[in-house]
Amino acid sequence: MIRRAILAMLAAIAAGLGWFALHNGGGSMPPIGPARADEASWRALLAELSALAIADPLIRPRLTPAQVEARWLGEPPATEEEIAAAEARLGIRLPGSYRGFLRVSNGWNHPSSFIGRVRPVQEIAPFVAENRDWAVVYADIGDDVSRHILATLQISRFDHDGGDDAVMLLAPAALSAAGEMEAWFFANWVPGAHVHPSFWHLMVAEVESLKYIAASRR
Repeated sequence: MIRRAILAMLAAIAAGLGWFALHNGGGSMPPIGPARADEASWRALLAELSALAIADPLIRPRLTPAQVEARWLGEPPATEEEIAAAEARLGIRLPGSYRGFLRVSNGWNHPSSFIGRVRPVQEIAPFVAENRDWAVVYADIGDDVSRHILATLQISRFDHDGGDDAVMLLAPAALSAAGEMEAWFFANWVPGAHVHPSFWHLMVAEVESLKYIAASRR
């Protein structure tokens, strides 16, 4: 009951402030070209994300020596059979950019200070199934996020060691003409959510956020 009351209060604050997205520091960025699904683009982006995360003084202590030595925070790729099994379990076809990511790395470790782990495809699940109170509170707000929140898929786990609750979500009900689902950074301190047109754009935003943070420390 206490958690639900707190969430209701945060939701009310979010509604009062209105839905918005920030350019830097973890916020949404203007779309930079179409979403990428090819493995070469994903490898290049994830290599850059690895280097930035390893250099970040808040993220590096959470990494294993093997990850730092390898300069890679990813996992072995998902097989087509594993992706197909998840799609059958969820009753949807996963979007192209997210599938491209999975073919390079089936999950990811510490893409930011707030997200501890992007889940492997076997572990993605409806957000409402694991966080009913949180989802139901936001479903009553009446904005673009609330209209889709009950249908979202949770693709990361909470990083409670890092502080506040934050999660990455895919929104199957917010589908583009190209078949891409919106990808959200959803947190209890963010009014609405930071909404990106695809999972590719969300991960580009993580790279740009870490670049911005690194530059601000100089």
